[in-house]
Amino acid sequence: MTDVSSYRDPPTFVRCIRSVEDGSQWQELPVGVRGLNPKLAIDAGDSLHLIWESATSMRSDSNYDSYSSQIIHAVCPPGGAFGTPQVITQGFAPTLVPGRGDTMHLVWFQADSSKAPSFKLRYARLIKGMLTVAQVVSDSVSGVHEVSLLIDEAGTAHIGWHRDRWVSSSGAIFLTRVNAEGVETDSIAQNGLHDFPSFACSPSGFDYVLWPHWENYGSWALYYSSNLDAPLFTNVRTFRSMKYVGNILLFWDRKLIPRCVFSAYPADTAGVKYLSDLQSGPDSLRTLVKYRSDLSPSRDFAIIDKNDRCWVSYRKITLQPLVAPLEETRLLGFLDPSMGVPELLVVSSQFRLDQNYPNPFNPTTTIQYALPHRSHVTLSVYNTLGQQVAQLVSGDIDAGYHEVTFDGSRLASGVYFYRMQAVEFTATKRLLLLK
Repeated sequence: MTDVSSYRDPPTFVRCIRSVEDGSQWQELPVGVRGLNPKLAIDAGDSLHLIWESATSMRSDSNYDSYSSQIIHAVCPPGGAFGTPQVITQGFAPTLVPGRGDTMHLVWFQADSSKAPSFKLRYARLIKGMLTVAQVVSDSVSGVHEVSLLIDEAGTAHIGWHRDRWVSSSGAIFLTRVNAEGVETDSIAQNGLHDFPSFACSPSGFDYVLWPHWENYGSWALYYSSNLDAPLFTNVRTFRSMKYVGNILLFWDRKLIPRCVFSAYPADTAGVKYLSDLQSGPDSLRTLVKYRSDLSPSRDFAIIDKNDRCWVSYRKITLQPLVAPLEETRLLGFLDPSMGVPELLVVSSQFRLDQNYPNPFNPTTTIQYALPHRSHVTLSVYNTLGQQVAQLVSGDIDAGYHEVTFDGSRLASGVYFYRMQAVEFTATKRLLLLK
């Protein structure tokens, strides 16, 4: 996935790390260069392919930095180190995904001039470090923020992007297929487009597109189309069971049934939501994770495994007083009721006790904790004299993330401490009750 905006971050050092000893240790692979927009992919032979764009002088008065940028490629064989980086083409904001064998697929932008902010969207294959003849996906793009590159089993590239109506005269969504027969593009005009569309592609080459749409003030919807039974964008389904949507992530199961997760607002209905069948299912939402502070799917990962369990990564940000917000990525696993027994599991790799929220509080606050496996847990609240004033948890608790509410309405204002004990894990945190 490539993200392009009018503001380009300054270059930084490109770094790469890999796991060793089954993920228990991490090792840094020296790259030793400065650049922008690094992307990493692994081919069928387990070689690492790293690409990035060269660092250029940042000039806000022109398009010079985009025009002069070059795309660099380096390869690291299994168990080895990165070889000498090679310039493979001129351009910026590359996206790299693996194909069959040692073939990699690449899309990137190329500026038309050093002054005008107009770009070409290009595609090529990268075979043993050599770039094939580039094909022009679009010869004039503007207002593009994100590009999706997906490869099916036949080796066809499915390239999705959208044109922002706030930047150009009208909004639109595009899906281009590139193969040996040429370049084919489907598109649909969408002036009400809000936020990025989500694209998915099945192994057999079917396309799915899902996008949020602003219908009028205070009214939002999800629009969906596929080419399962008609050309893409010929039939469009509308889902209106949400007030606001963002960070949508579209994926499909083994029966090619399209599904999606997304974040929803405002606070009374917020959280990570799920629609089970976009093709023919009901307009009915399922809440996977309720709103805590800031929750959203990461848009990078959603699959259904061989046991029909859905796996989705999502981001959580917890605001903390006087310090930087705590940001973490969590993995959510669940079984769709239409596919099996309903189940919800949020995976944690370690014991954790989070800071209560809100803090200070009056009279209630929420405490979250995580268990990597089923454990006997005690969670208690103490005053400054060490006297227990409340016991919130005492018993065997299943693995995953949990939360409990502490009600301090019968206590005096002041500082209290809550302590969690589980097997060999012990942690204590401070909370403040203000009335």
